[in-house]
Amino acid sequence: MKNILLVEDERIIAEYNSLVLHKYGYSVTCAFNGENAVEIALSDNDISLILMDIDLGKGINGIRVAEIISTERLIPILFLSNRIALEEVLKIENFTPYGFISKNSSESFLVISIITALKLFDKHMDLYKKAIDIA
Repeated sequence: MKNILLVEDERIIAEYNSLVLHKYGYSVTCAFNGENAVEIALSDNDISLILMDIDLGKGINGIRVAEIISTERLIPILFLSNRIALEEVLKIENFTPYGFISKNSSESFLVISIITALKLFDKHMDLYKKAIDIA
């Protein structure tokens, strides 16, 4: 079973998304702010993917949280937001996001996006391992 770290400051949205993800066979760990997300992501090696809200209210935003996590760990990160600003996406330089999902997307689109991100990450890791073996 894949474990997803869901980073969402709005508890009702986190609860709903957790129910949806459980329905499709995922285990879910929730973080309700950026600092907690960093702590969990860097200490729990069972996390397979991070579903990250961009706007986390007070404190650091989801893009900055993803940058911090990405300096320490290779893990796919999908962003979840009510509004995805092109300016924010263009600022991302220190890591590669595995996608962006609108919060009002359907359950099936959310799950398809997760499946796709996990498969893409597995392929990236295979290529990474092959490159290390060649070197």
